[in-house]
Amino acid sequence: MDAPASLAALLELSTQVVEAVVAGPGGVEAASPDDAERAGVLAAAGAALLDAATPVRPGSPAVERVVVETETATVIVV
Repeated sequence: MDAPASLAALLELSTQVVEAVVAGPGGVEAASPDDAERAGVLAAAGAALLDAATPVRPGSPAVERVVVETETATVIVV
């Protein structure tokens, strides 16, 4: 399944998803809403979360998933 189809499936399955970005080494592959600037900001924030979490477990493989929960929102980066 390609990035746009994966994103569409996620949005169809979960009514709680407000914004979502599929990004890879080449940049943003799909985003909702379809706003390139916002998608870039979200992708950069996700990459920064993964990078910041990696030193928490020195000597372990790189962190592949980060979940941040607040009273009003949840951010999941995989």
